[in-house]
Amino acid sequence: DDYTGSRLTQYDGAAGRIVTHLKYHYLKNLLAAFDAGAVLRRAESEAEHDMVFTYGQKPRVCAAAARNPDGTWAIGVVNLTGVADETHIARFHSAQTYAVTVQIDELRDASPRKFRVSRSSLNQPLSDEGVIESRGGSLTVTLSPRELVCLRSQD
Repeated sequence: DDYTGSRLTQYDGAAGRIVTHLKYHYLKNLLAAFDAGAVLRRAESEAEHDMVFTYGQKPRVCAAAARNPDGTWAIGVVNLTGVADETHIARFHSAQTYAVTVQIDELRDASPRKFRVSRSSLNQPLSDEGVIESRGGSLTVTLSPRELVCLRSQD
């Protein structure tokens, strides 16, 4: 059975090993940023508005932001372009890299905040990219096709 939609890992008989799918690394990355009890904030794209993920054409980029119970902020942004698994119910845009700016209105008047950045992609399942700083509640990250970037504030 080659279907991987519901599997995080599976045994590959031809290779003689267990294969870990990208979605496992995506989930691990998201769980490190978003704690249980996090309160999600409204996320909207200037280009695609509410980033609805339903039947048909998928958005280029999806994002989520939340306040964790400990007061830290969590942000997840995924570039959904370049997915080749098109079906009658799912269509994806061709591969493209994007610079995505996230604006957290609640931090607009706050002092700069440090955010730890981690990435997940086919080439690098989970990597720590260090720290970036928000200014006026705004920060920008670059995402390659099929890449997830998670950010978590350090305070």
